[in-house]
Amino acid sequence: MRLEAWGAATLAYLAGLASESVDRAEEHAKSREQFGRPLAALPAVQARLADAALARDGLLLCAWSAASAGSGLAADELAWAGGACCEVTAHVHQVHGAVGFALEGGVHRFHRRAKTVQVWIDAVLRELH
Repeated sequence: MRLEAWGAATLAYLAGLASESVDRAEEHAKSREQFGRPLAALPAVQARLADAALARDGLLLCAWSAASAGSGLAADELAWAGGACCEVTAHVHQVHGAVGFALEGGVHRFHRRAKTVQVWIDAVLRELH
């Protein structure tokens, strides 16, 4: 029972990280100007944001499913979620550019936390098998 609760909480945490990351990236892309127009108008940035939003939505659905189902540890979802959240934060870093790695921006924290949770998930799943 505790393992299932940990899995659901971990999925929710990763979904929250991804959601806040995408929100910050969208805000940054709308406010930053490049080549005389908003960064969000560039096709490459739109593609990055779309990929990040798609993975974020998948994480949110997994988190809701794990929280509402209560039918055991979702090992497959957990294994996917760690990498998906890292992918989201990588897209966010690309949208932010070098500013994403600055300590003042805070975006680097999302990637660090996602990677740390991914390592935890991998360790737990290895112990279970």
